[in-house]
Amino acid sequence: MPSMLQEEVEEARETYVSRIILVSGSALFLVGGVISAISAFKAYNRLENTPPSPDNS
Repeated sequence: MPSMLQEEVEEARETYVSRIILVSGSALFLVGGVISAISAFKAYNRLENTPPSPDNS
């Protein structure tokens, strides 16, 4: 019987660790998305605020 309980504890531990990895991966993905959106917004504003270059043609 103790081996049965030990197997359940081991399975629960593996499930817990895999869920922690899944949640941390999702959090990193969301943080990366927010950072890229912010940098794209800043780049767009920088391009929008630059004066147009004079045409030499």
